[in-house]
Amino acid sequence: MLLKPEGLALQLLTDPAIYEARAGIRKAVLELLGNCAEKLQKMTQSMNWLPAEALASYPKITRGDNYLGKPWMVLDYPRVFEK
Repeated sequence: MLLKPEGLALQLLTDPAIYEARAGIRKAVLELLGNCAEKLQKMTQSMNWLPAEALASYPKITRGDNYLGKPWMVLDYPRVFEK
C-alpha cells in the first residue's frame, strides 16, 4: 500500500520556502560554529598547558539529520581522545 502525503504534510513537502528556510538556518549555524572554532583556536594557542595533540588538532563540524528525529550539528574541538 502506497501512502500519499495529505494536508499539512503535503503543503510542507511542496512549499519551497520550507527548504529555503532550512538551508538558511543550516548556513547560519555553520557560520556560528565556524566563528566559534576560529576563536577557540586562537584561545588555545596561548594555553601551553594543553597537550600538544590538542594544539595540533583542527576543528571539525559534523552534522546529521536524525537525533531524536531532528537535525543536529556539533563542533568538535579540540579533537583529542584517550581510552
